Amino acid sequence: NAHQAVLAAAAAARVRSRLPQLFTGAALAEVELVAADGELLRVDRLVEGDDALWIIDFKWRVTDAERPQYEAQVRRYAEVMRAIGAGTPVRLGLVTAEGELIEVHG
Repeated sequence: NAHQAVLAAAAAARVRSRLPQLFTGAALAEVELVAADGELLRVDRLVEGDDALWIIDFKWRVTDAERPQYEAQVRRYAEVMRAIGAGTPVRLGLVTAEGELIEVHG
């Protein structure tokens, strides 16, 4: 509905203003990966930084209850990226609608 569209647009603007490094020329959106077992994965954003390749997953919010599941999701993406030979270090992050970057280790 229209209200949700307004909220989503405001969240996108907030994320872009608070985390501009995720929207550089070295960033790709909606990147599809195929795992060795044939599973198709879609990464929200890959960002090539100076020291690492960031795997970013956008979430409306990240509650304590949801966090383990979301962290497992980005760790799975990293596992596939490492398997296909991403030579640079891989870092993981969850980004909320408030523009908060939560780094995930693993």
